[in-house]
Amino acid sequence: MRLLDLRVKNMFNKKVYMKRYKQTYYKLHKSYLIAQAALWNKANPEVRALVNAKYRCENPNSRAFKSYGGRGIRFRLTLDDLIDDIGLRPGPEFSIDRIDNDGDYVIGNIRWATRKQQMNNRRNSRCLS
Repeated sequence: MRLLDLRVKNMFNKKVYMKRYKQTYYKLHKSYLIAQAALWNKANPEVRALVNAKYRCENPNSRAFKSYGGRGIRFRLTLDDLIDDIGLRPGPEFSIDRIDNDGDYVIGNIRWATRKQQMNNRRNSRCLS
């Protein structure tokens, strides 16, 4: 009887439960998690930029969806289109930017831009003279 009480007590102990849960989850999904991490780490910056832009435009669960997909901005690029149109990323301080903020991610409306250029290319920025 005492052994049974001890097992029941440990079963509801949060630390023990979470440890077992994590071990079980990792064992079940180990190959998937390793493959995804390896792909993400090996992915070049251009691939990551495209994946993130597509996620913002097409996934309603994204925090940025209301600013992209919710406004009707669509993602219509492939990696080949990106490299043919604007080339490889010039440096680590550059990220993908749309020239026309109300336009889609399409050939002719994308560029590599610095943070400063992107801050000046916002919907709420004003030109002072």
